Amino acid sequence: MPRARPPPPRRARPSAGAHGRGPPSSRARFSPIGAGRETATASAAAPDHRGQRVHLARLGRVLLSLLCRGGSGNHDVRTRPLSWLGSPAVSAKPRVFGAALLHVPHPHGRADATARVGVHPGAVLATICAVVFLVGVNTTAINTALTSIADDLAMGAGEGGWTVGIYMLATAAFVVPGGKLGDVLGQLPVLVIGLVIFGVSSVLVAVADSAPLAIAGRFGQGAGAALLMPATMAALRQAYPPERQGFALGIWGAAGGIAFAFGPLVGGVVTDALDWRWIWWGTAALCAVVAWVARSTLRGMRRPTERAPLDLPGAALLAVVLFAIVLAVQQGPEWGWGSLGTLASFAVGAAGLVGLVALETRRADPLLNLRLLRVPAMAAANLVTFVNACGAFGTLYFFNLYAQAVSPSTTPRPPRASPCCPTASAWSPRRWGAAGSVTGSAFAGRSPRGSC
Repeated sequence: MPRARPPPPRRARPSAGAHGRGPPSSRARFSPIGAGRETATASAAAPDHRGQRVHLARLGRVLLSLLCRGGSGNHDVRTRPLSWLGSPAVSAKPRVFGAALLHVPHPHGRADATARVGVHPGAVLATICAVVFLVGVNTTAINTALTSIADDLAMGAGEGGWTVGIYMLATAAFVVPGGKLGDVLGQLPVLVIGLVIFGVSSVLVAVADSAPLAIAGRFGQGAGAALLMPATMAALRQAYPPERQGFALGIWGAAGGIAFAFGPLVGGVVTDALDWRWIWWGTAALCAVVAWVARSTLRGMRRPTERAPLDLPGAALLAVVLFAIVLAVQQGPEWGWGSLGTLASFAVGAAGLVGLVALETRRADPLLNLRLLRVPAMAAANLVTFVNACGAFGTLYFFNLYAQAVSPSTTPRPPRASPCCPTASAWSPRRWGAAGSVTGSAFAGRSPRGSC
């Protein structure tokens, strides 16, 4: 008899895993650890790259939100539920000055507390550019008019330096409180207040008949500029959607650069054709016009719903620190670097700086969120900006003095040469790269004839 065939071997059914039924590929991919060697092999053979990308994107949002929160105690992420990592219901509310600048847009387009209602972005951008141009021109126009101002008001070398330096001092002392004030009151009130202060101070400079009065007017202009600059950036952020904010801030920066370049030209031409006082008469008139326009173009912006308290002790300490250090540096050559007044000013500045750091690290809503400096990129950017500003403004100041006093030239000559600086700054890195630009600038700066 023929031998009977043995029955075919039964195929082993794949394990359903710990979570029930489903296709083998999905069970192998999503089975928990320890579900079997077969599932581990299948999972290794077909990794879920899409899931990894999702987790990386969520991790990036977490890091950016932490940066914007600035480590404030009221926003400790350790107290949030785990669903916050991917939940669209929570958005960061930073507690640092200029919060609108550091705020991370919500991934699903959730509106901010200061929503855009009836605001035309183009009109806002034009108004903001006018404000930035006005401030930038006044910042550098005085350099070419300084010789005429010193002659008319019988200024000495120290008083002439204070006329320029007091503006920067006031701006540095009040720019952080000004940004915080914009977060509390809204950008339109701060813009109008800043323009009023800037315009009234310009009138004070225009009618000045003595050096102290002119210096006081320049101090007021610096305080007004400190209110205006943070408010302009925050207003653009409110007026434009997240995908267009880069374009708006690029125009903002270009307006500032053009203003800094044209400031010496405007100052020289007006001083030579009319009188240096007309620079500030014109500034006062333009401040009134721009303030009236801003009330119309920025009227639709809502005020912030959350009002954090102002850090008045921090603002006072910051002003004391800056004034003491600038006073020591400015008067050091006249008083003597080893004199009691110079050493006392440095001591007051150092003590105030220690007190400021101690105060700001303990406050829940600090004026200066020093924790942000722990981020290497932010610390490096601030250091580079500080060094660049020292070199740029110092060079512009001494270049105009050299061209008017040391070199046998007239007033219009320095402003004609001053626009070469921003032009070279924009063109040189593209042509020679960063290393070539820095090296060339260093060699050019060895001689007053080669530096700008």
